[in-house]
Amino acid sequence: MKIAYAIDSVLGGGAAGPVAAVTRVLRDTGADVEVFALERRDGRSLPSMLADGLRVHVREGGKFEGDGKQG
Repeated sequence: MKIAYAIDSVLGGGAAGPVAAVTRVLRDTGADVEVFALERRDGRSLPSMLADGLRVHVREGGKFEGDGKQG
């Protein structure tokens, strides 16, 4: 099973903090998990995700780029 795990950002803390642990449970059951983040922010959660063997994709630019909103 392939799972796309989407999060707002790889900011240290918040929802990004437990991603490595949560996705490890999924991967232990045989799932192929990739993480997709809308923005980097401070990126402090990224090293733990990469160290845990996750494939992480961070969108370039801001979350609302191109629609005139501030992000």
